[in-house]
Amino acid sequence: SYCSRQCQVAQWKAHKKECAKLMDEPKSLPLTWAQVEAHEGAPVTGMKLEVRVMLDESMMRQVVSCKDRVGAVRRIAAYTNSSSIPGLKVDSIIRWKNPRFHYFMDGSSGGRIEEEDLPNITKIEAIPTSL
Repeated sequence: SYCSRQCQVAQWKAHKKECAKLMDEPKSLPLTWAQVEAHEGAPVTGMKLEVRVMLDESMMRQVVSCKDRVGAVRRIAAYTNSSSIPGLKVDSIIRWKNPRFHYFMDGSSGGRIEEEDLPNITKIEAIPTSL
């Protein structure tokens, strides 16, 4: 959201480029972290972010580093009642419908999954990278 129409109009030129990138890609491809970030915290309605869990950084709540289809790595943190995403582990793939981007207080960024997001989360067990 913007503080005024004037600020929204001023920002449009920069936003238009990011928005066009999203529209140019086939709808069948999952979103990238950059495409989700371009929506500035608003949900990317009707689209999915698909990422592979690379590293578990959990302490008080579940926090995992995840890589998107172009290799960008960001964090996903569980702000759910259980402080976790059931069944999520390293090397699994998570699909998040209607994802939102989040900037964390430590300066990192990615996704903050809350209780109401859980119905939009599906996981795929991945084949381990080293057999």
